[in-house]
Amino acid sequence: MLLSLRRILALVLINVGAGTAGVALVLSLVGSISRGDLFLPYSAAAVFIALGLVAWPRLDSAWAYAQLCAAAVFFGGFAAGWMIYAPFTIEATVGLAALAILVCQANAARARPAAPALGAEEIPSLLIVSGLFEGIGAVAVLGAVFPSIIRAGLPAGAVAMVLVMMLAYRWHDYLERARAGGAGDDVRASLERLTPWLLLGGCLLPFVIYGVVLFLGDAWIAAAAGGVSIAGGLMWKAGLHLPGLGRALKASGAMRPG
Repeated sequence: MLLSLRRILALVLINVGAGTAGVALVLSLVGSISRGDLFLPYSAAAVFIALGLVAWPRLDSAWAYAQLCAAAVFFGGFAAGWMIYAPFTIEATVGLAALAILVCQANAARARPAAPALGAEEIPSLLIVSGLFEGIGAVAVLGAVFPSIIRAGLPAGAVAMVLVMMLAYRWHDYLERARAGGAGDDVRASLERLTPWLLLGGCLLPFVIYGVVLFLGDAWIAAAAGGVSIAGGLMWKAGLHLPGLGRALKASGAMRPG
């Protein structure tokens, strides 16, 4: 049980951290973040990733080892950028390493699921999209606190709206697979109780707020959307680990790793 709780904590922390660094790199390419200022979002990402790696209970799959290798590249590049004025090639390497961490972590979560629900085929793509969505939310929050460094505005709002639509689509596939896989009534009831909260609070609400950001460009409105998106991500990940849902999924065998 303790190992499962540690893995869940690591899942959340690494997901947000890697998504933050990856999104920051993308936004730097469109001018929302000056390339010399990537150190700020990278620092926030490094804290989350480091805490997540500490919480990760064991290296029990090839994906977990790959995640550790990507993390070594990330922290090596980050340290180089901290000690010297790093060229953009190093900063880009750090951001790409963070995206690699996100991909490896999503697949490691399915390879050795902390809960049977994480064994579904759709889980890696769900975690990757969610990590990027929550990452852009974290960048938006940083942009409200440090407006002279991060200018979230139009690009962040547009990217976030695309990501939230992708998240809703992947969740729909996940739910349909649970139904088609012969999941029992308890499983379907648990997922369907969670679905309206995710779609309304974790998808529709941030979609609307980010839409307002497109027109107004206000940093604090973007931060509010970011906070809602992060909360939505935490909500659905926690929901998959509810004891009743986990027991029902395990009993039905519908969501075991394939």
